[in-house]
Amino acid sequence: MSGSAASTSLTALGNALFYSDINVLYYSPGNTKGIVLSNLDAVSIKIIHILGTNIGSYEFEPTFGSNFPYLLWEPCDEITGWKLRTATVEALAKWLPIIQIDISATSWTPGLDGMSYIGQIAYSVIATGAYSVLSLTVPTNS
Repeated sequence: MSGSAASTSLTALGNALFYSDINVLYYSPGNTKGIVLSNLDAVSIKIIHILGTNIGSYEFEPTFGSNFPYLLWEPCDEITGWKLRTATVEALAKWLPIIQIDISATSWTPGLDGMSYIGQIAYSVIATGAYSVLSLTVPTNS
């Protein structure tokens, strides 16, 4: 995984796979996790990091990130929800190859307030088969 290989590791421990990563949200208000995360916590933070990063933000890796932040400027409707879903699947397939996205269970729908999206990102860790659904609410910029 280019761009994040320094902070990410996969280590085989017998038959189990242990995934760890640095918590990029460690200093965020309300964070209750430690500086180093493991397994599904680490994968969830990595998903948030990838989706929240504009393509071109990192000088050392100009293609890292997703179109997700740009789409938040579009109207809050079902069409943009489908575009967010596509951006999610494309970015995670490229930058987080240790997971398999469950496309049928992944969605972004407009919130009732018309100013946010409610997302469900379903995935499994390829090496372990561990399945998880990450639920997020993201405000729009429009």
